Amino acid sequence: MIKNARLIQLLAAATLSVTACATATAIDDGDAPANQRDQALDRLQHSSGAPVAMELSEAGTTRILSMTPWFPVATHATDVAQAATSFLAAHHDIFQIDAADVASFAVTRVDAEPERNMSHVTLQRTFNGIPVFQGAITVHMDGGNGVFRALGDEFYQVSAPTNRMMLDPAEAALAAGRAAGASLAL
Repeated sequence: MIKNARLIQLLAAATLSVTACATATAIDDGDAPANQRDQALDRLQHSSGAPVAMELSEAGTTRILSMTPWFPVATHATDVAQAATSFLAAHHDIFQIDAADVASFAVTRVDAEPERNMSHVTLQRTFNGIPVFQGAITVHMDGGNGVFRALGDEFYQVSAPTNRMMLDPAEAALAAGRAAGASLAL
């Protein structure tokens, strides 16, 4: 009997703790990008008419966006590549990218599955015209170009590099020599 009473107390304390944490994060506005993503997800759910599931990566980026079966998000485009691009443009906040960043995505692959009546469009992120490794978002659509799932790679969110190190020619020669295992004297 004592064990059950302690278990009930432990469960009650855990429930109160979780509730307090959930309330604290709901009130805290210190994470504005995540709040914008949550608001964008609410708008997407409203437009689809059903719940939308979102999974995040360990880094906090949107990894999987799944619409409820039979409730795809309409894109109103007849071309699958245009439909995928317009979906990303309309819902860029869910992926925490700027509207201007949407222009840096290029359609690199369109796979049609006529027997399943669906298409898959890969939008590759580029930075200064260079494809970003593991930086694609793949949009999966039904036969009417309604989006039922979008998958984001790990690195579709990029910014300008900040690790730029400038060496003069002599320092560069010495560094290259050290890397090659040679001892140079300039």
